[in-house]
Amino acid sequence: MKILFATTHYYLPQNAGGSESLTHDLCLSLKDNGIDCGVLADLAAAKDLIWLKNRIKTKLTGQAYPADYGFGYPVYRGWNPVNGIKEICASFRPDIAVVLAGKPLLLADAFLRNGIKTVVYIQDVDFHRHGREYDAHPLLHYLANSQFTADAFQTAFGFEVKVIPPLVRTERYTVTPNQQKVVFVCPSPLKGVEVAFKLAEANPDIPFLFVESWFIPPEEKQGYLQRASHCPNIEWLARQMDMRPIYAQAKIMLVPSVCNEAWGRVVTESQASGIPTLASNRGGLPESVGDGGILLSPDADIDVWQRALNSLWRDDALYNRYSQAATAYASRQGIQPHYLATELIGFLHSI
Repeated sequence: MKILFATTHYYLPQNAGGSESLTHDLCLSLKDNGIDCGVLADLAAAKDLIWLKNRIKTKLTGQAYPADYGFGYPVYRGWNPVNGIKEICASFRPDIAVVLAGKPLLLADAFLRNGIKTVVYIQDVDFHRHGREYDAHPLLHYLANSQFTADAFQTAFGFEVKVIPPLVRTERYTVTPNQQKVVFVCPSPLKGVEVAFKLAEANPDIPFLFVESWFIPPEEKQGYLQRASHCPNIEWLARQMDMRPIYAQAKIMLVPSVCNEAWGRVVTESQASGIPTLASNRGGLPESVGDGGILLSPDADIDVWQRALNSLWRDDALYNRYSQAATAYASRQGIQPHYLATELIGFLHSI
């Protein structure tokens, strides 16, 4: 069986969000099970090494979407991946396409026109941004990354969908944390950057580590960096390909999202090392956090977040209880990589 994952987003290392990490871990796990995988993604005009090699290959081969193999599987990149599906189907010859993130339905339509069975792996509940309305098609199938996503999808379109949570290959993330910092990943209004800044500003004795993930518009980023420069306890890092050095410093994962998070991958990644979470109760975060953290309303007064943060930071007994709960929750069968890979393979074989 050959599986092609496709997204209208940029892919690693040009972009490093939750869907990119998920796709990479899925490719590695399916490859371990003898399944050939490839990825089709957009190409960022970043004039980096990925871009340069891609442009050279395009000129030498005449392929608009040439592959690179740095991750151990082919990654086909080119502008507007929807236009590349015919070319990739002819060269890679997938049995099934799995589309996710960005505008998945535009990709799905192109695969269907080429007669390819297609799975839309739904990663968020912003259905109006997915390219068009969802509908039924004999070659089209759906998965959801959380029960929250599945319930929202069924309410909106009347389809029941199977839930397969994000696969996290824990060996890529597990560390022994030195418990020195509060870690906040993806500074963005949707991810609760204002709450993160207010907590850091109100607690100058607590070190914070802000780590970029999504693209930040230059003017917006400049404002964040200026604000962080006035707060000596904030360390700011660019996007990271390897999150282990980040989690190695973490005592608490801060996830104050104001959007309806479909899951919250950083929660699962960090819980593998017993790092508890202070998170909002939006969307699928209650599913991903479980007993391994404290959940608060993102609309709660900042004093409520302040008290929770200080309790978790300063009360050793309370911290150890949540840390142990995070470790236990990360050990549950329903989130183990082998279990999720088996579930996905079974689903793919069924179609």
